[in-house]
Amino acid sequence: MMKGHFDSILELHTREIIPHVYTMKSHKAIQMPLFRIRLANKFHMGFFFELLSAGLFGGKLIDSVTELPEDSPYDIKPDVESVDKIIESKCIVNGSHLNLYDDQIGKYKVYQTMKPDKQISFAIWRHSLRATGVHRGSIAELLMAITERLQAGIVLPLSIMTKLWENDTKISRKYGEPWCCVSVKSPVINNFIFNPWAMVERLHLNPEDYRITRYISPQNFIVDKISVKQFPLIIIEDRYPAKWIE
Repeated sequence: MMKGHFDSILELHTREIIPHVYTMKSHKAIQMPLFRIRLANKFHMGFFFELLSAGLFGGKLIDSVTELPEDSPYDIKPDVESVDKIIESKCIVNGSHLNLYDDQIGKYKVYQTMKPDKQISFAIWRHSLRATGVHRGSIAELLMAITERLQAGIVLPLSIMTKLWENDTKISRKYGEPWCCVSVKSPVINNFIFNPWAMVERLHLNPEDYRITRYISPQNFIVDKISVKQFPLIIIEDRYPAKWIE
């Protein structure tokens, strides 16, 4: 099992999550120009963790939500969607911040009003593999290396992500154009796995509105032909997704 930054909480993660599927296959051929190594590596890592998210939690990888009117400015492109949930997948090296883009959060808030009972969550995958952008081996070698150093999964609902996006200077930093995002500090993200209830209270949210479950990822879990070693996983869910948007 992976050892590292999150060793201290491993003993809390004894319940193995039952994945939607144990072997998640890719049915999509990806080709990127060889000279754009940094972009290609980022793209492949992102797609890999979208597959991992779908394998664990169920749902399909899709390009856009088609139920919105054609003239709506609130079109969104979730990474994974099923009947009852949407998952955005974020792969971030430990120590780095998490960028929440104004446009994306705003669109999901509108979509939540349209689908008040749907769970909209962000799956944050923490790893310790640095310099992925300049990796010059094969994509398979890169993905095997990153799964070896996958440290934790943190799944947060849209209500919490929105609070993080609201830019408390102790939690995040606001960037204007051209980035138009809020950068959430690394320790803040990590604290959701070390002390999740304290983080809910720190954001001035009602703990009774949330369900928090600790898991260990499954054994024999394979994503795109790569065996994923076990890692701690925490899932925070809105008990009442429609409540916070009222």
